Amino acid sequence: MNLTDKQREALIAERGEPVLTLEFDVFEGENVSMWTHFKHGEDFNKAKARLTACRDKLNEFLRDENMCPFHKKP
Repeated sequence: MNLTDKQREALIAERGEPVLTLEFDVFEGENVSMWTHFKHGEDFNKAKARLTACRDKLNEFLRDENMCPFHKKP
């Protein structure tokens, strides 16, 4: 089992199954495709809040200007 799978399993053991999973494919020219699946009939505002949390995490990653989000600058 690779490190990514171990980390994911540890998070699931601690927090339960994820309510949303996103996958991105990035192609030349920064063309991006996003893959996700929502529960049919789920409240749009709940889904929007979850996607906003993802956006905020990406913005934080970019602000840190560091490839590893777990490494904090001193």
